[in-house]
Amino acid sequence: MQENRNIVSAYQKKYSYEKLNRDLVLLCGAYPEQIHYEIIGRSEDDRKIYDVILGNPEAQSCVLVVAAIHGREYMTSLLCMKQIEYYASHPRKMEGCRRITDILEEIAIHYIPMANPDGVAISQFGTGQVCNQGLRRNLENIHEGKTTRWKANARGVDLNRNFPYHFYVSGNAGEEGYSGAEAVSERESKALFQRIAFLEEMRGLQGAVHYHAMGNEIFGECRKDAEAYEKTRLMSVLAQKITGYSAAEPDFEEDCGEDAHSNNGNLREQMLYGNKIPGITVEIGKYPCPGPILEFPRIWRKNRELVIQEAGLLLECR
Repeated sequence: MQENRNIVSAYQKKYSYEKLNRDLVLLCGAYPEQIHYEIIGRSEDDRKIYDVILGNPEAQSCVLVVAAIHGREYMTSLLCMKQIEYYASHPRKMEGCRRITDILEEIAIHYIPMANPDGVAISQFGTGQVCNQGLRRNLENIHEGKTTRWKANARGVDLNRNFPYHFYVSGNAGEEGYSGAEAVSERESKALFQRIAFLEEMRGLQGAVHYHAMGNEIFGECRKDAEAYEKTRLMSVLAQKITGYSAAEPDFEEDCGEDAHSNNGNLREQMLYGNKIPGITVEIGKYPCPGPILEFPRIWRKNRELVIQEAGLLLECR
């Protein structure tokens, strides 16, 4: 098999929604047997939200990877697209005692590489990128100045505060922190929530990797009484070993029970405790978001093998 490489460029300062669309078409053309995609929803400003499926789309088990749920963290989208290309172009590479292609035949990897495409566009190019006039006027009313560090979606809702687990209304519409008026109020969070339910019911969802930036650390904490505790612990230990990132400090007190958790509406906690799906958050990068592209080669070296090795681990733990 002739390997196709370098469709996804590692030297793109702003990995945009448009570049993701282009790369996805080219990757599917280069690796039609390994890469497929489905459109699982549309953003508030009508951009497509993709589930990119690497491996056997009919596999009885799968892993979910979510990136760029915060607009300014678009380097995580670039990382995921590079991983997709790398794993597809190195099918015979050994991971442990198994080839990548053998792992992906039994456990597919579902990537949502840009969960918040509107937020990415706003962070990269400003509110003028919002096509819907009503949304754009509202954004101009709630935000002044540069939008480089924009985390929210086009309605000013922080999608990582908009899921049902421990949801409560907090903050105000704007750059970051606003939960929304109710759980799963946004098109993007609905698309994710419904996709997770589908993968859980129909595709044997075994675990999740949530990519964020920044911190060079792994959030792998989990209450010891939780059903997903042991697999989450193993995923976290493996991630620390592969990346060299440190373990983040837990943000809850173990002996205070579930109500001590401070991350209201957070997707990882929703999956971990609501859906009972093990998962870790990987915070890439040393510098404040959006980080400099000069940092990407180091991020790539540390994360290149992470997702496929986590998939292999979860395959063994079924």
